[in-house]
Amino acid sequence: MQMNKIIIILCILAMLTILVSCENSSSTLESGFENSMFQNTENKDPIISEETERILKLLIGYADLYWGMFPLNDLPDELVNKSQFIDVDCQDGYQRFYKVISGDIQSETQLTEKLDVLLTEKLKKKFLEDPERPFVFSEGGLYIRSRGAGGTGLGMDCLFLDSIEYPDENKIIITVTSYGDKNKWELSADIRETASATLLKTADGLRIDECGSDILNYFWFYREISYENSKIIFDEL
Repeated sequence: MQMNKIIIILCILAMLTILVSCENSSSTLESGFENSMFQNTENKDPIISEETERILKLLIGYADLYWGMFPLNDLPDELVNKSQFIDVDCQDGYQRFYKVISGDIQSETQLTEKLDVLLTEKLKKKFLEDPERPFVFSEGGLYIRSRGAGGTGLGMDCLFLDSIEYPDENKIIITVTSYGDKNKWELSADIRETASATLLKTADGLRIDECGSDILNYFWFYREISYENSKIIFDEL
């Protein structure tokens, strides 16, 4: 009888050991799974389509050309040679244009080629024929002037990608919002400025068809855009 009691006690202890071991193993697995999910969420990069990436790259490229090539305020000394200039009779009187001496665009041909990969023929024509354009051509060379005094970045804290819509099979409309925090800018309300651009699918690929200086200013000033609780870094596209 005594031997039977000992055997029963040993069996019970063995069963308890197995149960504790299973609980610890289950707890470890659950904890590991939760940590893995948390890490995956924390490190998750925004998933965007190739077309969305192409849209952003086109707008970044045009913004860099529009505001980088033809800036506000003084022209950078490394961009132009101020000893080489021409005076042109414009709508508001004579304006002085300086020869571009650095960068990828220093001639009429190079500017046209750059516009061809960014814009539709309609927008390219509008850009080149704008009577207030800040550039002229002389003997094939590109001459530019400052757009005038101004600033950028005021009331601008972050940029949001609101939507990408497809009104028809060839047209795409992208809408973004620039946000400024009222506390930072000492205002009574936050600043929200929304702008859109239209792109077309052409025989040569996707091109910008309608685009204002406002959205170009956003893509020039900001170097990232918020999308679905993540950030798309422009330099990583």
